[in-house]
Amino acid sequence: MPNVLVVKTDLTKTPISHVSLRCGAQLNGTEVHWEKNGVALSQMGNHITVTVVEMHGGNFTCYDHTTGSYLSHTLVLVQPLKYRPMILVTSHHSEHIECVSKNYSGEFHCSWKWNPIRNGMVVSFSAMRSSGEINCSLDSDGSGLTCMDPNQCPYAEEKNRIDLTLFVRNKYRLEEYSRRFYLHEIVKPEKVNISRVKEGEFEWHYPDTWNRPCSYFSLVFEVKVVPLGKSCGHEGGNAEVMTDQTSFKVDDNSAYTFCVRAKDPLTSSAIWSDWSHYE
Repeated sequence: MPNVLVVKTDLTKTPISHVSLRCGAQLNGTEVHWEKNGVALSQMGNHITVTVVEMHGGNFTCYDHTTGSYLSHTLVLVQPLKYRPMILVTSHHSEHIECVSKNYSGEFHCSWKWNPIRNGMVVSFSAMRSSGEINCSLDSDGSGLTCMDPNQCPYAEEKNRIDLTLFVRNKYRLEEYSRRFYLHEIVKPEKVNISRVKEGEFEWHYPDTWNRPCSYFSLVFEVKVVPLGKSCGHEGGNAEVMTDQTSFKVDDNSAYTFCVRAKDPLTSSAIWSDWSHYE
């Protein structure tokens, strides 16, 4: 992280840190003055030592004292070593970072939720596997990453996990979050498309984003029939069937909603797709 200095401290033991700052490598003959967050400091010179109390870091900027021209700056962030995470909130799965992939091709997306009472922002991020670095880009809203593992082979068994690291800050507080996973642990097929062939008979197709051929990358489907007006998550439907076929006949003369969802049958940690329904 260029122009960023991270102070790691156990605030329960050492709430005060002394930090050495340097304006530049070739400025020993230049008279330099400093400001912290726009307020002038009494220290002068290319090297100064500042005191950081608890989480009160800051943006330290140095100027040519004669001309007033900007020379450099250092953002001092404080990373508490023992703390309760405060910048991101957990999801319903008790994870700070949620990751999902539509298939086994190597692309995946990770997201997080900001604490609404803290104005957080991303400082840096990285994703690695033993085979090399994984390319990631930050979403425009700052709440997720889209990543692509260039060495991922859909046909090969994964031997190493992906290590994702995220640094975020609120003011001058820095927090580190991480997630380790195999790609197959986060694969969630997209919703299937249902069509009605004729009264009581339905068929559907594999998601367009799912790997081909389907004979190799098979899916299993859960079929459910629920009373009309009820959601697919309703318990107590008239039929609930697991099948590897892509068609189904409903023997029910009452009004109903037909539901289907899919998952990879060969992975114990497979995630079900969202329900598709036909009324």
